[in-house]
Amino acid sequence: MPKTIDSQVVERWKAFRIKHIDKNQAEAAEKLGTTPASLSYLENGKRTISYKILNAAVTKFGLNAEWLSTGKGVDKKTKEKPTLVTDITELRAELDIQLNMIKIMGNQIDNLLKAIDKLEKSK
Repeated sequence: MPKTIDSQVVERWKAFRIKHIDKNQAEAAEKLGTTPASLSYLENGKRTISYKILNAAVTKFGLNAEWLSTGKGVDKKTKEKPTLVTDITELRAELDIQLNMIKIMGNQIDNLLKAIDKLEKSK
């Protein structure tokens, strides 16, 4: 049995695409990494939205997937304005990751030096 396509979802999709991605369907398809035909089928209610298109719209253009499916909320997610605290926290987390990588690389270097010593002694 074919899936029923919600015409309201299709209308919300079209509105979002025109407002935030591109007014031109072919240009929008290119920006979303799909074909104009696929986008046309979606916007004419002949196909449901694919994960690939939905993911691109969410990650590249900020589509609020809840709004698309329910109509609740706003169409585009707004990025939270960074604060000094969040910036410092993110930098600290990144620093911790880099320090762990340095420790791992140090251990690998130690192991390589030990292996070289063994090879030299076995000659």
